[in-house]
Amino acid sequence: MLTALRSRHFLLKGFLPLNHTHKLKRGYHAHSSLITLTTTQQTMAMKRKAACMATAASASTSGSEDNDAPFGFAPGEDQPEGVAKKVISVVPSWKACGVAVGDVTVKDFSAFGGARVYKVSASTEGATPPAVCFKVDVTGGDDDEEGEASIQDDRTQAAAQALGAQGMAPTKIVHGNNWDIEEWSGISVSKDFSHFDESLAPLGTLTKLMADVHTTPTEWYEPLRARMRERYPFLNDVPPEAPFWNGAAFGWENGMLFTGGKMTPEKAANNAKIFDEMCASGVMEALVKCTAFYPQSAAAKRVVTIHGDFKPNNVIGRPDGSCMCIDYDFTHVSPVQQELSFAFMKWLGPKHQDYATRYTFLEQYLTHCGLPNDDASVKELMLDAMVGTICNFDGLLFSGLSRQVPLLRKSDKPDGLELLKLLSDFVTDVRSSPKLKEQVIYNGPIPTMYVTSTGPLRAWLEEMRAHGSLGGFGIFPDSATWEENVRMKAVRTPWIPLP
Repeated sequence: MLTALRSRHFLLKGFLPLNHTHKLKRGYHAHSSLITLTTTQQTMAMKRKAACMATAASASTSGSEDNDAPFGFAPGEDQPEGVAKKVISVVPSWKACGVAVGDVTVKDFSAFGGARVYKVSASTEGATPPAVCFKVDVTGGDDDEEGEASIQDDRTQAAAQALGAQGMAPTKIVHGNNWDIEEWSGISVSKDFSHFDESLAPLGTLTKLMADVHTTPTEWYEPLRARMRERYPFLNDVPPEAPFWNGAAFGWENGMLFTGGKMTPEKAANNAKIFDEMCASGVMEALVKCTAFYPQSAAAKRVVTIHGDFKPNNVIGRPDGSCMCIDYDFTHVSPVQQELSFAFMKWLGPKHQDYATRYTFLEQYLTHCGLPNDDASVKELMLDAMVGTICNFDGLLFSGLSRQVPLLRKSDKPDGLELLKLLSDFVTDVRSSPKLKEQVIYNGPIPTMYVTSTGPLRAWLEEMRAHGSLGGFGIFPDSATWEENVRMKAVRTPWIPLP
């Protein structure tokens, strides 16, 4: 269970595995420059411990029809029969017409995010709708200081309402404490985890969908932003156009970094400890206030409602040929840069698409938004998106999905703060150098940085490569791994030789 950080702080050396079977190392000496956790943060950490214990305890009693009770997966309950029983028990029309477990089919659409997502279909006459989406939040969030609903739950519900008002979200049927059931509104348009099926979701359809999502009003988010700023006062100095407002990913909403996959009490403990240390050490504040990472183009600086997880398995095709986004675990209000940089990491960047496809996507996006789409505007937007892959959710510095916690490096060189300085200097150099800018636009910032950097920055990148943490950018620890990814069509970037 969670052992919350209090007056003691840890100095982590080198890299920190994030696999939930590993625990943070103890026994390091306190560092006088670290900031003591506030009473509020300590209270929240204790609540996280209680929440983890409650989740574990509820696993043996889940399946209750009480929509206010947390639904935690007990062994086997994430299997088809357990999912079917849960849905039958809470969907009114299914329960009324006597849907039997044998009449239900369940398909798991979950990826590696913060939710388990299932398509659940009933063949029983009178079951309305005949298919639903059953989504269970497995991130292990916390309640706030007054014991109210977590910011994360309030935000996802507000996001669904905001998008629903624009006709861009499925109809919600039942909402539980950490689960939702919505009408299944279409078909999958995913070819695989990193590619859309072009026959079902052409590039032009996707650009229009993203542009349409970005027309959603933003007022719904401001009370939630205020709550996050109240919890973490240094956020008061972070403007809305900063690419760090994904509270579910960075921890502002639930006090832990998002690391993907199914949550366990042990994993929640690790995620909470890492988040607390990043805040206490000052590196989190330094990251979100590093203006070198902020977008500079007019298009990328626009503060809009973004989906936050725009990728193949979160888009569905509708009967009229249009598409719709599903899964609002990361929907929030941020600069456009953050939406695009995530897309570049997952399916639109150099690892997965050629330059012409990226260029066309951004050109069409700007057209749909009624913005200038000349060559210079497209390239400036692309550069901002590329810069975002260094610092944003799922990017180079986002420790939650890395095999390192780069910003918690203390004794190794470069340490966390030095690393931030090196990376921000690289971005500054790119923006002032036409040659570097062209390389980054065509090849991406991380491959460019890898082949052009020297000294401590290059040494750190080599370390990251050796531990497999650059695979998201198409840079693999050995040629065999790269060849296997090429064979599986999971990467299109060329082999970058080892030093």
